[in-house]
Amino acid sequence: MGKATGRGGRTRLLALLLAILAGAGAWNYRRNLAEEAQTPRPYRSYADADLEAMAAAYARELEQYEKRWQEAGARRATASGRGHLDDRAREFDRVYEHGRNVRALKDAATDRRVARDQIEEEQRLRARERNRLKLHLSRLTSLD
Repeated sequence: MGKATGRGGRTRLLALLLAILAGAGAWNYRRNLAEEAQTPRPYRSYADADLEAMAAAYARELEQYEKRWQEAGARRATASGRGHLDDRAREFDRVYEHGRNVRALKDAATDRRVARDQIEEEQRLRARERNRLKLHLSRLTSLD
């Protein structure tokens, strides 16, 4: 009689543990699913081929802007500080304009980098979504 009660108690304990795990998994799945829905995905509506083309174009543009930015930064514009007031004012304007152009190139490169990174993130998310079993297990077990 003692063995039957022991086995039944273990079975109930195992069933309770499984029920707790199932409930926690369901709660975690819903939490991760809601978090995914809140994640901004500005390139979600684009086709995969369009994303590939855009990523390549942004990479080329980024390379060009970074090259131009580095070249402009290497040509440091410095003011001499000598000469007449008009000459110094023109020199200041030239140095100021050079700095503004360098910042504009850097800003343009940064914009391209952000767009490229967002496209790569969309591609990564789509690749993750293609493996449905892995996606569901990740939602079920991920504690992020």
